[in-house]
Amino acid sequence: MPDSFVLPSGCVLRPARSTDRAAIHQLLEQFRQEILPPRSPSEQVLGLSAIALAGAAGAYFLGTLGWQRALNFILGPSAVIGLAIALTLVITWNSDWEDFWVVEAHHQVIACAKLRRYHHYSLLHDVYVVPEWRSRGLGSAFVFYLGQQAPKPLYLTCIPKLIPFYLRLGFREVAAKSLPRTVQYELGLGKNRFEVVALMLG
Repeated sequence: MPDSFVLPSGCVLRPARSTDRAAIHQLLEQFRQEILPPRSPSEQVLGLSAIALAGAAGAYFLGTLGWQRALNFILGPSAVIGLAIALTLVITWNSDWEDFWVVEAHHQVIACAKLRRYHHYSLLHDVYVVPEWRSRGLGSAFVFYLGQQAPKPLYLTCIPKLIPFYLRLGFREVAAKSLPRTVQYELGLGKNRFEVVALMLG
């Protein structure tokens, strides 16, 4: 593994700021669209069935209870759920960008990654570089720099085709079951709709 990697000319690597929130969310949406597999026919049928069932239940309530009583029945739980969602958004609104780092070029965020640092280990999530900036060494320099900032071991998950990229940076594959339970949970192992591999640095 090389001792260091250099960012392409004109790029600036820095901790994210609150003003980067919208750009980070946009990059994460692109990231998910790239890696998530399309829904299978059975998942699509299941989704449509759920919608149809909800429609049938609504029609039943309207027919049985009448408009006024059905509205009262629905509004009570809806108000509680809406309040809980609003409270969650307020709590997370100011902190959803704090663990992120970004790479900026020409005043535009072109890469992001989330680095969670704990006392005995770190986690790297959501490493994403926009397609037009790939194959220029940006991703390598970005991950290498974050690896230098992180208490070791540093854990992450990636899709299988990215394993060679991370191996070149000094990571090694680890069995998911060998990781501490908290790390497995935070990495989302076993919850993904697609295959991921656990890797570790240090």
